[in-house]
Amino acid sequence: MNRRLETALPDEALFPREAAFMARTDASRVRMLGFTPLQLDSVTTMFGGLFGRRPSVRHRSGVSAAARALLERAGIALAENVLEYEDAEQAEALADDLIARGWRLASPYPLRERRFPSEAQIVAPALWERLNDKARFGELAPAGALPERSVCEVDAIGALEIRGAVFVKSAGAAATGWGFGVRRCESRAALLQAQ
Repeated sequence: MNRRLETALPDEALFPREAAFMARTDASRVRMLGFTPLQLDSVTTMFGGLFGRRPSVRHRSGVSAAARALLERAGIALAENVLEYEDAEQAEALADDLIARGWRLASPYPLRERRFPSEAQIVAPALWERLNDKARFGELAPAGALPERSVCEVDAIGALEIRGAVFVKSAGAAATGWGFGVRRCESRAALLQAQ
């Protein structure tokens, strides 16, 4: 049985009309996610099929005939105007051309720092940093919806008081997630290791 997956919302409701997918970034922007330089191009395979017929800048390995066949078997139709690249310079040149034609770049992570104008990105770099800053959770959610927490500098982690298990998570303006920057600690030794 070969069924096509459908999103609950059409791409017009998910993204602004001028959104084009461009996820090629650099290692410094995703260092707290655990990505290695070899994985930077794999980020461009994310969200395949969600951009309708809009342009998408994707590494050639993620849109090869074999990759497309795999997506199709999974029920994902890649109808986008795919712009394939082989290296970072080519990806950024394709993105520059999209910007020149009025498109704005959408990405799951911040793009290379100061490479593209803020107004040419769906999520401005300053907003990425603000939303990623774990010390600002109180601005984003009511206090009652947040767990007990404290924010401290890395050097102060070992001095935290432990009453049972605590979770230490990387904070700051860098993109974090996937559990890479999270450690469960039940002892001072574990805290020092997390530090």
